[in-house]
Amino acid sequence: MNDSPLVSIVMASYNHAEYIGAAIDSVLAQDYSNWELLIVDDASTDSTREVLIKYADPRIKPYYFSINRQDHPRNYALKIARGKYVAFLNSDDLFLPGKLSKQAKYLDSHSATGAVFSHTKCIDENGADHQSHPLQELFQQPNRTRHEWLRWFFHYGNALCFSSAMVRVSAISLDSTSWFNPSLIQVADWDLWIRICLENEIWIIPEHLTATRVLPARQNLSADSVSNRNRSQLEIPSVYQNFFSRSALTEANEIFPELHDLLPCDSTVWRHYLICYFASCHGSQELRRIGYQEMQKLLSDDSTVELLKEENPRLMRNFFLTAASAGLQPQAEPTHWVFYVPNETGAYGEEYAHGFWREFDRQTVSFSIPKPSHPGSIRIDPSDEPITFQLRGLRIYSQLTGEIIWELGADTFNQLMVSRKVKFTQKNNYWIFHSRKPDPHLILPDLDFPNIAGKWLDFEMDLTREIDL
Repeated sequence: MNDSPLVSIVMASYNHAEYIGAAIDSVLAQDYSNWELLIVDDASTDSTREVLIKYADPRIKPYYFSINRQDHPRNYALKIARGKYVAFLNSDDLFLPGKLSKQAKYLDSHSATGAVFSHTKCIDENGADHQSHPLQELFQQPNRTRHEWLRWFFHYGNALCFSSAMVRVSAISLDSTSWFNPSLIQVADWDLWIRICLENEIWIIPEHLTATRVLPARQNLSADSVSNRNRSQLEIPSVYQNFFSRSALTEANEIFPELHDLLPCDSTVWRHYLICYFASCHGSQELRRIGYQEMQKLLSDDSTVELLKEENPRLMRNFFLTAASAGLQPQAEPTHWVFYVPNETGAYGEEYAHGFWREFDRQTVSFSIPKPSHPGSIRIDPSDEPITFQLRGLRIYSQLTGEIIWELGADTFNQLMVSRKVKFTQKNNYWIFHSRKPDPHLILPDLDFPNIAGKWLDFEMDLTREIDL
């Protein structure tokens, strides 16, 4: 009698007659025999059925849809899966030798692990190694704690190979919809990994136990195409809702360790608000939009606004000003602003930098940064590229009190310094900041930040982009 736990292998198939036989053969070649292979063919129009009927092994169980997408193929299989563990295999990918045995052994001996993955190698349509493909490097991830993975998923997206996954069934709710969101196609696996990590640790076996096939002419479901980009833009906001769930907000301080020093008070509302803030500062326009949309929902509740305003009376002004310059339109071309804060090293390092993306023409632009813990000067880099703008005002506020700490004026103009590549001149009641070279910067005067109330500073700059020099 086979004492090893049953592994249910779930394979969804659509028009992969050319590759599905090799995928099945890679399962049959495994040194682990206690498995069932549930193949759900999603109404293929090629010869997939003819390929499948050639396999007589009773462990291979094909199911056929008459209408494409009449049900979610993987969820359909998962409803009838009998295994203690579930492995996934795309119908054009391969399991490499030892894949099932090594992953099942790991899950058997690590009860706190909800899923185990592996490194993967890329192959082309003919099965030859395709090591130069970017996925080859992306899927060679190190191990991280579940909180570190959640942080990675938030900032960078998915980096785990779908066909390398083996999941403990008990790590997922018995409700079948808790496996794959049926409304998602492009990012359903990423969504699942996040939900697993909200409750369980995961592990990567650092061996090539899976082969991912990269097909030509954008034939892969994950390929960069107009249809896939459109679907992704619709689906990604749903995935990010996981980070605003009750379980994510409960563990927000572990997912985002910097919250310990940034929270004016440690409450669910402030955690929620600052996760929105992290998203709103991101280099991805898509994530910035999600951050502001989620922030808008949060601030639509009067009681929530009043709670936040106790620590930030400038809350709504900041929201309206930052949203207006966040570069959220598809055709936007925002510049990358970076604020470098003083620190114990005395140097302006990237670890002490706060980045923002801002688009402006003629308006007041706002920035909020954590208050520096050391006295000194803040350096502002308004662009990675050459830039020219008219500056009509610059004010620094204590976010807690709303009071002005420092303001640019005729009597404070000489307190500023600029890099050699910048020409900074005063004209009547405004100033011109002009640089023909990249990475210009402006250095503010020394301030005694530890003695300023609160944990945050707000900056307002009255800017005009189009000017005559």
